[in-house]
Amino acid sequence: MIFINRAGFNRGGSETFYRGGLSFFGRLKYRHTKSSIGRYKYYTDYGKKLKINLSYYYTRTHTDNSSLNNRQQFLTDTNLVTNTTSSGIQTSNAHNVSVLVRWQPNDATQLTYHPALSYSDRQSGSNSTVNSYSNYIPQIALTNNSSSSTGNTLQFQHTFDYNHQFKNKGESINVSHNLSINPDDGMGYTINDLHSYTTALSSFLLNRNNNMVNRNTSVNLGANLPASVRQKNHSQHRHRQRLQPSGKQYHYL
Repeated sequence: MIFINRAGFNRGGSETFYRGGLSFFGRLKYRHTKSSIGRYKYYTDYGKKLKINLSYYYTRTHTDNSSLNNRQQFLTDTNLVTNTTSSGIQTSNAHNVSVLVRWQPNDATQLTYHPALSYSDRQSGSNSTVNSYSNYIPQIALTNNSSSSTGNTLQFQHTFDYNHQFKNKGESINVSHNLSINPDDGMGYTINDLHSYTTALSSFLLNRNNNMVNRNTSVNLGANLPASVRQKNHSQHRHRQRLQPSGKQYHYL
């Protein structure tokens, strides 16, 4: 098989020997993709205590593709030909916004907040026609296929961190929170229409519609306390459990 790539075109062909005949296959493909990218960044420091970073990215991608396939099968007394033409378009847009805020009111305390939002939408469509005939039958079957789909994805997430160093060496408190929300929606439509011109093959029309809905959410909250606070809380908890009421009397455990 030989392939030649030139300016977005792909051309190939092959031949196959098998018992009872010879098969030839030829193909011509074209694909063109265009992308647009934009971005904006903002960085600023409000003294030594407050820092804010903002970034925005935009990406758009558009792809056109088409192909032409020809397949010939030489049987003992029959020449069977199948021609397939297809084309398609895909388009997507993506937006991404990210913010980072860091505040340090003193040398022992620091708060960090990092929200991020991304949104993307996508559209696609394709069409194909398959025509088959032979040297005995001018036209065996004609098939028209088409499909289209749209969808969008939204994702929001943020992280929050609080850290404070105590005067005692090695003791600190840290609180962290994470949130992620990710809804995803999409829908598609497909049509398969086959017209048969022989009694050996039945005609049919098939329409399919599908919808897709996803909802994902996750939340995390964590805290690390200094050893002295953990030991104090544990001791108080044990002391409260040593006395349990029973009527008007208390029993020592």
